[in-house]
Amino acid sequence: IDFIDMEKAANRKKVFDALQDAVRRDKARANVLRISELGLVQMTRKRTRESLEQLLLSPCPHCGGGGRVRSLETLAYDALRRVQREAAGARDSTRIALRVHPEVAAFLTEQERRSLEALERLVGRTVAVEAAPELDREQVQVALES
Repeated sequence: IDFIDMEKAANRKKVFDALQDAVRRDKARANVLRISELGLVQMTRKRTRESLEQLLLSPCPHCGGGGRVRSLETLAYDALRRVQREAAGARDSTRIALRVHPEVAAFLTEQERRSLEALERLVGRTVAVEAAPELDREQVQVALES
């Protein structure tokens, strides 16, 4: 953490003490070193949750986990965002068909039913999720129907 522009030692001490106090209240193990002559603070903190990569990606089913692909949750939310974007540009449609890979369709209708219902309220139209086995996991097709 860079406090280079903080010239007064008293202010540096206040900042360091406040940082130490905050770290003490944190459930994760952390270590804070004093502010250096250059105005830098070194801090380490034990990770308590999955990394962003672990949250957004999952092991590749084709190569046995050697690679990473976007997770079902990531794919589902991407599909919902696409529906929202396309619905905003076509107000005259009455129904929206969302065609996705069967795994993504199942995730949307089972795990993310509330998100789907919230999207329907937001766009003011029914969103019909259709499982399309011919699509790859990352493909999304949106059809606006009148």
